[in-house]
Amino acid sequence: MRVIEERPVSLAFADRVGAKHASPQAVLVKNGEAIWHDSHWNITVNALKSAVAKV
Repeated sequence: MRVIEERPVSLAFADRVGAKHASPQAVLVKNGEAIWHDSHWNITVNALKSAVAKV
């Protein structure tokens, strides 16, 4: 999905899971709720691995 072309969808998703919208963004969702999210240069392999390991 290209966020710029589907802005209503990305905003609805952010609102539904409780994460502030950013682009680029990574969101880890569990049971319909964002349990971790970050954006831009904070999205790293180590950050993602750490977030998943905590689930």
